[in-house]
Amino acid sequence: MAGDRKMKKNGFIAVLLISALILAGCSGSAAPAATQSTASGPAEEKITLNGSVSALSLMLALSDGFVAAGNTGVRFDVAASGKNASIDALTSGEAEMAMFEGKLSDVPPGAMGETIAYEAAAVIVNPSAGIKDLAAEQIRAIFTGESGDWADFGGEGKITVVVPKKEDALRQSFEETFSIRDSVNGILKSLVPETAVVSEDVAGDVQKNAGAIGICPLASLESVEDAASIDGVSPSGRTLEDGTYKASRNMLLVAGADVPETVGRFYSWCLSAEGKALMKSTGFIPVE
Repeated sequence: MAGDRKMKKNGFIAVLLISALILAGCSGSAAPAATQSTASGPAEEKITLNGSVSALSLMLALSDGFVAAGNTGVRFDVAASGKNASIDALTSGEAEMAMFEGKLSDVPPGAMGETIAYEAAAVIVNPSAGIKDLAAEQIRAIFTGESGDWADFGGEGKITVVVPKKEDALRQSFEETFSIRDSVNGILKSLVPETAVVSEDVAGDVQKNAGAIGICPLASLESVEDAASIDGVSPSGRTLEDGTYKASRNMLLVAGADVPETVGRFYSWCLSAEGKALMKSTGFIPVE
């Protein structure tokens, strides 16, 4: 009998447990499983940044730098879809920020933007040529291969053209500025001859080879005096700002209307000393 009472008691307890589980299921608020954490960390913040191809290296450098500066909860979606497409994305709300080369008049109504840096190319010439200044049409003649002797411009020796690879954004903008590109079946093609030296260290190769000429980021030179003047205008903070130095374009940072606070923090950080140092290390001249 005692054994029967024990079995009945155990059976009664089992029924109670099953009933409790059924009631909990019916209530729609079952307790969380033991393996599921109820603690939630800080929500990840995302910034969508769209821009031109020329701005890609700068967008990546600044976004990575911002995260490394202690903003580990921020994730960036960076895309280089082109200037016009990035402006459209900003206007439609698809992107919260944009970066592209242009003028302040390109900033869409309601958005906030400013020039943060200059994408400037330096034309460097080996001292053996005896050339310190070149006209824009002379630059085109040299880089298209129409002229191959410095004597055509009052100098000495044969000309050797040294350029970065075709995909280099600075080279592409330089070629566009001085009409060293032509449209073939709707596709822009470089007119730099195949005989040109393609180098990863243009400045070094120009210095090593008599008669050489090349282009490199102005920011990479120890002194702007190492660059040839163009149409009598030397690169400087003033000539970059007023646009009289032709081998330069303004780089704009733009934020859309009604953007999250995180976007404002990133915008301000880009203008900080840390952000400007990254601009220079990426080959851009920061606006001071």
